[in-house]
Amino acid sequence: MSELTTATGLPCDLTLLIAPGVLEVIESTRVKRKGGVDPIVVGFRPSLVFSSPGRAVLSAQSIQDRQEHLDLILRTDSPAERIAVTSGSLQTELQETVKQGYAIRSQGYWPDSSDYGEEPMDIAVALFADRPFGSLSLVWPSTEADHADLAAQHLEQLMASAKSIAQLVEKYV
Repeated sequence: MSELTTATGLPCDLTLLIAPGVLEVIESTRVKRKGGVDPIVVGFRPSLVFSSPGRAVLSAQSIQDRQEHLDLILRTDSPAERIAVTSGSLQTELQETVKQGYAIRSQGYWPDSSDYGEEPMDIAVALFADRPFGSLSLVWPSTEADHADLAAQHLEQLMASAKSIAQLVEKYV
């Protein structure tokens, strides 16, 4: 992760599925800096529906595995997530994720826990063993760059790092 951050100049987050329907940031290279994004993310549980890590994982899963997660989301106390699932907007976003090769966060998805720094944007790719088990993402202040521009510059490196990390982590998940 530190090699990816050094190569791209961007912090990255490692997020794992820790239970059905639940992602958690388990490691990050974010640091506190003026104009940066919230550095206190380890332990945070991003939305499967609105976060780039969640969308990366869901888009890479089999239809059956994805539906298990979505069934849990439909039983949560999150009207916005339920509407995204039942309206078809999440499905459209997951198709776009597959098409472009990476996931992005929903515009305006800035969790209440993020009270430091600029509104973030990120791109994420899934981590695979025999199935998707997490994601790796690059993060930056949303006002600094467009996701397509940064993906054009760094997607290949992000995917290579995700593959390397998955090989190291897979025996533990």
